[in-house]
Amino acid sequence: MESITLTAHVSKGTYIRSLARDIALALGTVGHVTMLRRIKAGPFTLESAISLDKLRHAANERGIGGLMLPLTAGLDDIPALPVSPDQALCSARGRY
Repeated sequence: MESITLTAHVSKGTYIRSLARDIALALGTVGHVTMLRRIKAGPFTLESAISLDKLRHAANERGIGGLMLPLTAGLDDIPALPVSPDQALCSARGRY
């Protein structure tokens, strides 16, 4: 076997290169990863990604703002905990 193509749906903290090593060891051989493509990370998918060419074009046309997401877009799948200003200050100082 010269190569395999693997698609894995994994959770946070999964090391794909370690998985590849473990598969090779289980087969009694050696192996390495030649290409690794993340197709989803949190709320972001490959389908919603912007190509470098499109990004360069938007930057040259000064239209890059239309491609940007708000900072909170990466936090959509993380639960929020509302706190008062006093609670935030205590937390920042390592107190509960």
